[in-house]
Amino acid sequence: MLNGTPFEFVIRDTFSSSHITERLNCVQFQLARAIIMCFDLSDRASFEELNSKWNDGTYPCETILKIPEPTPMHPLHWANKGVPLILCGLKCDLPSKVTKYEAEEMAKNFGAICYMECSSKTRTGVVEVFEKAAQLAADYQPPKRFEKKPKKKKCAIM
Repeated sequence: MLNGTPFEFVIRDTFSSSHITERLNCVQFQLARAIIMCFDLSDRASFEELNSKWNDGTYPCETILKIPEPTPMHPLHWANKGVPLILCGLKCDLPSKVTKYEAEEMAKNFGAICYMECSSKTRTGVVEVFEKAAQLAADYQPPKRFEKKPKKKKCAIM
């Protein structure tokens, strides 16, 4: 519920290396009104893989991350187009292998609206993540793709 109105989510797992899945991602990202990018806080490799998959791989945080020009199959392409992006650390109930600073830096470099953490096991922060995504999606105004061009007036020769 968002402000007393039911809100429906369509959730897609888009983290596959298959070229077919990557092409489907392009369509899914085009239709997105909000994107939640997630990684496992208890698994450092998960964090680094997310960074290398969607970035140019120049990590750690001390270096300035340079995001290449994203393609339409890339969530950052759509974040750059204004689709709200949330970076979310999962399994916050377990000992973290990623500092909050590192996660917030990645969120900032990805152009995320915010960084959040949650745990499905303890239900900590889960509602808040989806409420934030719902609010961002409700506020997002997608660009008009097919605006009608004004009709040209016909010229009459006499």
